[in-house]
Amino acid sequence: MRHLRLSQGSRWTTVAGMTTSHTIAVLGLGRMGGAIATRLAARHQDVVGWTRSARPAGTFRTAGTPAEAVAGAEVVLLALFDGPACAQVLDAVRGALRPGAVVVNTGTVAPAEAAGMARSLGPAYVHAPLIGSVPAAAAGSLQILAAGDPAALDRVRPVLAHLGTVRPASDAAAAAALKLVANSSLAGSVLALRDALLHADALGVPRARALDVLELGPLGGLVARKRAFLRGGVETDGGSATGGGARCVADTDSRPGAVTDPGAGCDPGSGSVPGPAEFTVGTFPGADSRPGADPGAGPGAGCDPGTGSAPDPAEFTVGTFPGADSRPGADPGGGAGAGCDSGSGSAPDPAEFTVGTFPGADSRPGAEPGGGVGAGSSPGSGSGSAPASAEFTVGALAKDMALLAAASGAPVRNGIGLVGELVPQDADFAVAATLPAPDDAVLEPLRAYVRGHATGDPAHFRDAFLPTAHIEGLHDGAFTSWDLDAYCALFPGRPAPDEATRVRRVDTLDVHGSVATATMMLAHGPDHFTDVFLLVRANVGGDGDGGWRIANKAYHRHR
Repeated sequence: MRHLRLSQGSRWTTVAGMTTSHTIAVLGLGRMGGAIATRLAARHQDVVGWTRSARPAGTFRTAGTPAEAVAGAEVVLLALFDGPACAQVLDAVRGALRPGAVVVNTGTVAPAEAAGMARSLGPAYVHAPLIGSVPAAAAGSLQILAAGDPAALDRVRPVLAHLGTVRPASDAAAAAALKLVANSSLAGSVLALRDALLHADALGVPRARALDVLELGPLGGLVARKRAFLRGGVETDGGSATGGGARCVADTDSRPGAVTDPGAGCDPGSGSVPGPAEFTVGTFPGADSRPGADPGAGPGAGCDPGTGSAPDPAEFTVGTFPGADSRPGADPGGGAGAGCDSGSGSAPDPAEFTVGTFPGADSRPGAEPGGGVGAGSSPGSGSGSAPASAEFTVGALAKDMALLAAASGAPVRNGIGLVGELVPQDADFAVAATLPAPDDAVLEPLRAYVRGHATGDPAHFRDAFLPTAHIEGLHDGAFTSWDLDAYCALFPGRPAPDEATRVRRVDTLDVHGSVATATMMLAHGPDHFTDVFLLVRANVGGDGDGGWRIANKAYHRHR
């Protein structure tokens, strides 16, 4: 395929001496594309835009077709939702591009898609995914991961300089990969926040108070910026929690070393059942985990940011919202790399690449980013008012995580199964942090399993497992697969002599419709086990209750 050549006769000037207005076509006038076009027009560039949705142009002119938009443009900037949309538009404009024009693609696409477009257009293509929010585009403080032919990159740098700081990447695929990695950390932050809110609800902590405290910690930037989407849950102040999964159990075992029951710490008289979040154990980074210790007494934990004392380094790496300015009251959404000097020329910590990710994407196939649900408050308004609608959608985040999984070939926990069918695709991604705890019924077979170990009564295992279940693992160095009858025969019908010191704890639970997976830690004297369960929702015995059972269990014995 013919590569487009850079013209030597272009009227572009150098970066240092640039004063000339250039004609720039912006294809895709969604939330982000519109903000980019408006910013460039405000910087006295000649902007012509095109959008399939016929949105108002604002301060720049528009064209009826993409080919018409690019006909006189020296730089063609793509602000489209995904790789197929980019390929479709490039095919439509290829014959209309003027000699010397450079295509700058700001979209979030797969590394292979970026590399393919780079090969197709040759030295006339610059791949430049954006790190930053709509306000960052309006303020010209985006971080731009740009890769392309050095001559082409030099030619578009004056235009990109109006939008933010250019951070060169080695090639188009690398720039695309960095963008996906950045968005993966954003999805991870949402999952961490969801866990924290589930714990708060389960413990009866009012949602507003939980958010106040979370805003002080490593997720503070995300909480502050998305608080309008995180309200709800438990809002009572009188100690009796309502809504959002604040639940307890009546049969909490308080003996030292007893099973970590999901109702621990709740009112045993309430008779209500717990949410799964209470199963998980994880102290605030740096906290002293000794029984009864002050959770703020650990190294660096809770230190006053104004004291000058250095916190333990680990506190910077656990669940940190990337790029957030940690100063009290700072604006966490101040653009990509917020909190660092965008004019310093120094490269930010990689985590900072996720601040204010590509906002407002319309999750419909082929739509422009920024086209979804109004995409938040007015760019650059500075009012601090909560956005009325999505800035960056669940659908866009899920799309990016699907791209990451396909490109890396590695498991991606963040985003793909984040919301299932419970959150609309055009909702703001932060809404995923407010999903309720799974139905308590999924925990019942795990509780029956724990009761079987605690009492030695195999009847509890028959309540927990499907009759067809197998229990598998290495036993005395050889792989063993017990059916349920053989497994039950291992238990004598009475507790182990050291039962008072044994501990079992469910660490993870992931529900996907009618199936679920869970992991459990068991500390039995000197032996520690990790059990991995596959659970199914099944109508056992024709009773119609659709109850959950353990379909299979595999285990590992830690020596």
